[in-house]
Amino acid sequence: MSIKELQNDAVIKNEPGIIRKMGKGFHMPEPFAVQNLFYMIWGDEYLCDTTYYVNRKFLDSLSLFHIVHGEMEFKYRGNQFTALAGDTVFLDFRYPHYYKAVQRTRVRQYLIAGNAAQSYFELL
Repeated sequence: MSIKELQNDAVIKNEPGIIRKMGKGFHMPEPFAVQNLFYMIWGDEYLCDTTYYVNRKFLDSLSLFHIVHGEMEFKYRGNQFTALAGDTVFLDFRYPHYYKAVQRTRVRQYLIAGNAAQSYFELL
């Protein structure tokens, strides 16, 4: 999957519940990083209300969430859990995933890819 295809798959048009986005958005890695390292594709911080949610079957990346304040509910690989302020959640988005803001929430999210990324995910 190309970076452009990933961008198209990752962005949910008119995402409900996002009050404000703060960050850099997409990053275009160098070919060396794609082949040999892991790298960040996307990095943003969202301020969300309770209407924010994502329900997706597949995205070819890993995702790291850090809850700055508020709460988010996650459903992933048969588990359901709530992440609180200060928590970090690391998911493999190649599996179906659902997450939503339980209350007004500020969250940092990073999409990570690259040939070495899966090995680090499994280690952690």
